[in-house]
Amino acid sequence: MEVQDIGALKELASKALGTEVNSIKRDRVGDVPFIVVDNGRSLKGVGELVAAFEKTQPQPYRRRGEYKAANIDSLLQWMSAHCGEDAPVFGEGAENLAWNWRKPKLALVGIGNYSRSSEAQWHDFSARYDFPVTLAWEEWVKLNGEWLKQGEFAEFVEEHLYEVSEPQSREVLSEAVTRMIEALGGKKVCASPDKMYALSTGIKITVTDKVEVKLDRATGEQTLHYTEEHTGAGGRPIAIPKFFYIRVPIFFGEPPVLVGALLRYRNAGGGSVMWSYELFAPDLVVKDEFDRVCAFVKTRNRTLYLGTPDKPDKP
Repeated sequence: MEVQDIGALKELASKALGTEVNSIKRDRVGDVPFIVVDNGRSLKGVGELVAAFEKTQPQPYRRRGEYKAANIDSLLQWMSAHCGEDAPVFGEGAENLAWNWRKPKLALVGIGNYSRSSEAQWHDFSARYDFPVTLAWEEWVKLNGEWLKQGEFAEFVEEHLYEVSEPQSREVLSEAVTRMIEALGGKKVCASPDKMYALSTGIKITVTDKVEVKLDRATGEQTLHYTEEHTGAGGRPIAIPKFFYIRVPIFFGEPPVLVGALLRYRNAGGGSVMWSYELFAPDLVVKDEFDRVCAFVKTRNRTLYLGTPDKPDKP
């Protein structure tokens, strides 16, 4: 028997089988699925049933999913091909750089079905690019603040000598770096790549401690004045630089950036020296790189928001 009316089918099934027949309505032109449920049994969630039914159709009801981009250009090209002109891009992770600059987790997320003011969407059709951190940045961060013996320091500088750099002609330094160099004594305290190599391998440095006691006869107060003398081969005094530069890419596929570092040393006893370095304002350096990329995204006529995109809770 052929039944054309769903209502008639409900009545027929109820009389014949003692069942309940419920229909699922969708805002879409086409067949409407219906489900026959035995009395006393529970019904699964409508969302799960609709999703299962969708998989039986020749094509999905709408596009969803996430494209993992290999670089920034691919993400933007994909959005141009598959998203509307008003689809936004979100820059994730910048708010956490103050404490995770060592291993920054930054990403660009483009959402093809983002909600408009007049129309809500699911935000589940998107493209994502996670910024991969370079091995060079990881290596310099790994020993940042660590104290190294002369031989260990020499080995590290030799392995990374091609990354030790200095500002190029007309290269603009950040205001923070400029102020730090001025406070340390000017450009003369900055080490060139040659100087760094010589310090690590070619110069024997002896540190001599001196303590001078001064007495104020009027008050009877004594003061101690502590000084260090650095001498090289032949006992000649030498100047230890306080600052140097490296030039490394922070993110894979992006150009290298100039990063300043404070050079530190201490007397290890017996005339030997321990070396250490401290990257200068590394969180700001990483943020500047991320801001540069975000500015590039805006040149491609995309609205960019900083932060994590919202996702509606599905019923």
